[in-house]
Amino acid sequence: MKPKIKEIVTPLIKHGERIRIGYHEKAFDVMDKDNKIESLLSSFDGKKGLEELARLNNIHLENLIDLLNTFDNIKILEDRDLMENLLNEQEKERYRANFTYFEYYTDLYKSSYEMQKKIKDSHVLILGLGGAIQDVAALASLGVGKITGLDYDTVERSNLNRQYIYKENDIGRLKTEAAKRRIKEINPDVELNIVNKKITSPEDIMPLLSNVDLVISGIDSPGIISSRWVNFACISKNVPAIFSGINGNKILMNKLSDTGEGCFDCFLLHCLKNDEIFKFQLNTLYGYTFEKKNTAIAPTVSILSGFITAEVMKHLLNLENQMNTGYMYQFDLNRLTMDSDYHWEKSDYCPTCGEISLKEFCDITTLMEIIEGK
Repeated sequence: MKPKIKEIVTPLIKHGERIRIGYHEKAFDVMDKDNKIESLLSSFDGKKGLEELARLNNIHLENLIDLLNTFDNIKILEDRDLMENLLNEQEKERYRANFTYFEYYTDLYKSSYEMQKKIKDSHVLILGLGGAIQDVAALASLGVGKITGLDYDTVERSNLNRQYIYKENDIGRLKTEAAKRRIKEINPDVELNIVNKKITSPEDIMPLLSNVDLVISGIDSPGIISSRWVNFACISKNVPAIFSGINGNKILMNKLSDTGEGCFDCFLLHCLKNDEIFKFQLNTLYGYTFEKKNTAIAPTVSILSGFITAEVMKHLLNLENQMNTGYMYQFDLNRLTMDSDYHWEKSDYCPTCGEISLKEFCDITTLMEIIEGK
């Protein structure tokens, strides 16, 4: 073991006979009359082993180990020995800021390099390369090792108000071609699998789900049915997914687990059961094309992309405080507040994820008949 004090808790602040480690709510004050704690912590440079540190600080090895355990409880140390041979020199330079951020989650038994390696070994599928092109760019910058992206459309001038990864000279080109070129300029080390294909059924999605850790659904047309296609395919293959949308000043997000919690068909069943007008909305909007009603602008798309890719990172690294499934998260840009009050339970009679699922994609009338029969 070669302990190193984390960058996020330095420099150490001396005040009177105490030493402050860290900042704000993560700060700890320790009594240090003779400056021995300050000297000990400063010697943790990630280059010295435990026996050398014990000699240097004139303390018994057993006492040093006890102190290390104490410091590890407040998560101020990493073990540099855990970082050997995980990443190459170029990756260490590229992801330096990532490592510093990851220090908020590391300890003597989990290193920031291990976290970056886990991201590198991950595979994310992004359906739709319109507004979600920002997600691709962010995940490539983060270091996700493999990204599969799917679209079939071309870049239009009207896209450039919010899909700013694309440029003026991309107009008329397939989004798949333009996306591959732009993302490779951001991070050439990412393995990009770009598919030019129009989604017309769950069967178009299922072959893409092999070895995928998470799906981002960026397709919203045709209305509602496209989300049902993604939902059905992901549940069939036990792959989690994030769905999202923008409605004026509201940003909407929800998450589907790999076991079906948060199922979109369960959401529709819940709405049909609790709102007698919803079936009329559903009939009107089902398969509707919202192309000329898009309210997305660069600021809202950027914020949404930040929320999505932060959630992807938390999911891939199994961090705390991930989105709860079965909740609709709504961020209000006017009030700068996040609400998650709207909740639906997994339905036993859902034809997609329920106890007696149909094992095949059903039409919307089946959902309505289920509710009418209850």
